[in-house]
Amino acid sequence: MSDFDIGTLLKFRPPKYFCEKCRALLYRLSVDWKKNAVWCPVCNVHYLPTEDFRFYDFDEYLENKNFTIEFGDPVEHGQKLAAIAHNFNQNKEWYPPLRALFEAINVAQKFIHFTTYGLSHSFFGALKLKSLVVPIRGIAANIHPEFAIEINDNKSEAPHLDLKLFTQNQDNSDWSMIPHQKLIVIDGIMAFKGAANMTNSGWRKAASGRDHIEVVTNIKEVVELHNKLFSPIWAEFNEINDTIEMTVEDDIPF
Repeated sequence: MSDFDIGTLLKFRPPKYFCEKCRALLYRLSVDWKKNAVWCPVCNVHYLPTEDFRFYDFDEYLENKNFTIEFGDPVEHGQKLAAIAHNFNQNKEWYPPLRALFEAINVAQKFIHFTTYGLSHSFFGALKLKSLVVPIRGIAANIHPEFAIEINDNKSEAPHLDLKLFTQNQDNSDWSMIPHQKLIVIDGIMAFKGAANMTNSGWRKAASGRDHIEVVTNIKEVVELHNKLFSPIWAEFNEINDTIEMTVEDDIPF
């Protein structure tokens, strides 16, 4: 007989929104009702009311801009990711870490966000293919200049793959500011964290205990890791400054 308390399902609450600037994973924006102010608690960008949206209509604005995260069946999707995490944690030869990552990428429904200090061509190919189904955003450092050209010159092949690159030997760069964290977030529900870069050698070394990767299935921790390690760097690349006017997207004229 299965020992399971259905009351725990009440704790299964995936994040609901992205911040437009930093893509933080949020349940809601911060609101000051006295000052009629609303802002992102991660990057502090303020959302300004307009005739289209009042300050407390931020949820409608984010829905209009398609910055929401909604699953058809979140419990079933969570079970699929939990099964991958379970197999990963068994640490068996038949289920190496790289298989877990590729299966997680394959079942992603809403988005993949990552940051890495190295990116293999095979990883790039897998992400490029998956981005035809879900948007993928990544921060990749230590990228060879020739590989950067391949990525940047062919964006139209995978328009929903958005990569921010730090190349090797980048001129006029303060290398103390180059990101070195490694994190992969799947749908705001599961994450891989650790020391291994998104390279074949890094993940294969992890299989033999010569590199380190952990899988995270606690949603609170997933959100905290994402908003600490990914979002602040992503915000630096965004042209949005300190404010966003909440207006309706213009229709495309025909």
